[in-house]
Amino acid sequence: MFFQVWVVNKNETPTTVKTWSLAVEMDGNKTQAEYVPDISKWHHLTKVHETHQGLSVVRDVREKLIPFSTQPLHHGIPLEGWVCFLVRGVKESSIQAATVYLTLVDSFGKSHRVKRSGPWPSESQAVNPDMPW
Repeated sequence: MFFQVWVVNKNETPTTVKTWSLAVEMDGNKTQAEYVPDISKWHHLTKVHETHQGLSVVRDVREKLIPFSTQPLHHGIPLEGWVCFLVRGVKESSIQAATVYLTLVDSFGKSHRVKRSGPWPSESQAVNPDMPW
């Protein structure tokens, strides 16, 4: 699972993200996902529907996934990027009804958790050219 995250430090003291974790809850069962630190080969693929000279055309737009920064978070200055997790033993179709708990732990050891529930609408997908399946 890929998440585009936007984080801002509300405190005066700079901090960094030490760890990310993800729990996925489906049908009352919680599964811990594995953090994937290297997403350098992954891209964000969007299909753009256009009309050119009266003909319908579908164009692939591919953008690199920029990982979440390892730079310090300074007061009031947001950082943005992608984080990725591998959820084993779960069907992709089941994820649509899941609740996810994304947690980051900062350099002071404080946990910050966000809870979101599906469905997860998306007009794009993450692709890796080295994985043709």
